[in-house]
Amino acid sequence: MSKDSMRISENACTIVLNGEQALMLSQKAVFLMSDKVLLLSDLHIGKSSHFRREGVAVPSSMHASDLLKLGYLIKQLDPKRVFILGDLFHVGLNYDVDLFKGWRDSFKDTDIILIKGNHDRFEASKSCELGIEILDDYILNDKFHFETYTGQLSV
Repeated sequence: MSKDSMRISENACTIVLNGEQALMLSQKAVFLMSDKVLLLSDLHIGKSSHFRREGVAVPSSMHASDLLKLGYLIKQLDPKRVFILGDLFHVGLNYDVDLFKGWRDSFKDTDIILIKGNHDRFEASKSCELGIEILDDYILNDKFHFETYTGQLSV
């Protein structure tokens, strides 16, 4: 096991979710071990640019840091698929989409699926341009249901 892999293990908590072993990662992500699926949400790429345009002082490197962390997890865990469970971009396809595309080129062999969130205001037809699959919902192994945020509570 590499030092980096050990670091992920040391900073993770193993739990059982619906009968599946999962790593709860300190990088605000979950790794479903048997399926080799990485789950995360709320990257909000472009949020810092949006706030700066509105006069709010925030660091411009926020989104780059999030993409570096995600890249690190992909390199260390080698997931078959990455599910971004909403809010990949902050306000539609923003000025930082080129940053994402450049990052995406480094991980072409990893399937990335976006389940649209309330901030993802763009058409699914943009999936080819972004190099990702965009869905409203997905059921993984009849155990996990990921769906687009509707603002409605369902019990």
